[in-house]
Amino acid sequence: MAGLRYAKIGLAVFIALIVPGVILVKDAGDAAIQAVGAVSFIACCAVYLTLDMRAERREREEAQ
Repeated sequence: MAGLRYAKIGLAVFIALIVPGVILVKDAGDAAIQAVGAVSFIACCAVYLTLDMRAERREREEAQ
């Protein structure tokens, strides 16, 4: 169930990056909007994976 929580946090990061990013570059063209989307997606995945790996490490340390 913790994985779902981390996915929601990742989604919040994605939205927090993409909304202002698209507003700022809306007149710059499609390439700029795609770049904002790609950066937002990569940041979303990085946040989720980081949180998930830290939780797994914490669980392993508690089990020992």
